Amino acid sequence: MAKDRISQVNELLKQELGVIVLREAEAPEGALVTVTRVDCSPNLQQAKVYVSVMPDEHAKEVIKGLQRNIYDIQQVLND
Repeated sequence: MAKDRISQVNELLKQELGVIVLREAEAPEGALVTVTRVDCSPNLQQAKVYVSVMPDEHAKEVIKGLQRNIYDIQQVLND
């Protein structure tokens, strides 16, 4: 039962973060950023977010931008 709940939370976070990244993230022109997976801890206090960036040349730049704006993304998610 708890595993089903975590799976539902993972999917909901994936959808919400996908929308937030689309609106808030500063991606270079021509880059496509997709949230591919979210893994929450059993206590729901932490989550690993996996993203895909195409083309690969922009991956480092996009990841640095997401890391730089992590606090803002968390605040939008919390609202």
